[in-house]
Parts: sequence; structure tokens; C-alpha cells
Amino acid sequence: MLRRFGAWMYCYRRGFAVAVLAAGVLTLLLTHGGFRGVEMAFWQSQAQPCGTLSHWVRMDGPGSSGDPQAATTCFMQTYAHCQVATLVTSFSGVDTSDRDTFVIEPVLFAGGTHPCSIQVNLARRGVLAQRFPNDDWVTCAGVDQRSDGLHFSGCGAYGDLFVGSA
Repeated sequence: MLRRFGAWMYCYRRGFAVAVLAAGVLTLLLTHGGFRGVEMAFWQSQAQPCGTLSHWVRMDGPGSSGDPQAATTCFMQTYAHCQVATLVTSFSGVDTSDRDTFVIEPVLFAGGTHPCSIQVNLARRGVLAQRFPNDDWVTCAGVDQRSDGLHFSGCGAYGDLFVGSA
């Protein structure tokens, strides 16, 4: 009986390997927010990090870390050259924490005015957590660099967003 099973496995090893591979891909899709989640995880792993800007409010007062001017300039330069990059902003308060992730993603079949797009995900914890789902990536229509920072426009359900450079 065991010998027959071994002979069967030898004959159908390619089909078995394809089935295992398909099961693995399906598991990834289901556990990481569908194809969009897998796609964004890929682009984030390939991206140049432009910086993480953190702001917090604690009992001893407010604080921040990161270089806003360098981060916003880096993001705009990579967007102009359509290079994959990320910019992360975070805020931690007494009862809430927010993490906004911006990703420049090349568009494979660019039909618009720019050969890449900006994707954003707003992850909310605490009081505002119910406003947006934490695994929802949306496309922004565009970004402008102004003297006070980056102005992202038309970001789906999120509307217009701002990342300060001061």
C-alpha cells in the first residue's frame, strides 16, 4: 500500500507542488486583506523609506521626532521620479493612536497624468478607531508640496490630507 502511494506521489509530484503553491497563495490573500493587502505589503517591502514623523502627547507634555523637512522633500523627489517610497506619520495621545502610511506605487498601465500613484492607509486605534477600517488602502488624486508641508488631495473616503514640514 505504501509503495503504491509513493509511486502515485512520484507520478503526480508536479501537480501536488502546484496545489501546495496555490494553497499558500490563497492563504496569503485571505489573511492579508486580499490581493490589495498583499500588493501593498510588496510595495512597502521594496520602498525607500523617506521617514517616520512621530508626535505624542503625554503627561509630561507634547513631543515629536523625525525630520519633517527632509521627509517631505524625499517623498516629493521620489514621486517626481516615480520611485517606490514610503512616508509614515504617527500620533500617540492619552486615549488614541494614529498611524498614517503613504506609499508611492508605480502604475503598470499608466493612463493618467502621472506614471505612479499615491496610496494611503490610515490606521486608527482608540476613540477614532471606528471611523476607518485599518486595512483599507485608498488612492490619492495628487500631492502638492507647499511651504507648510505636503497637501494630499482626493484620498477617497479620507478626503484631503496634510503632512506638515515645520
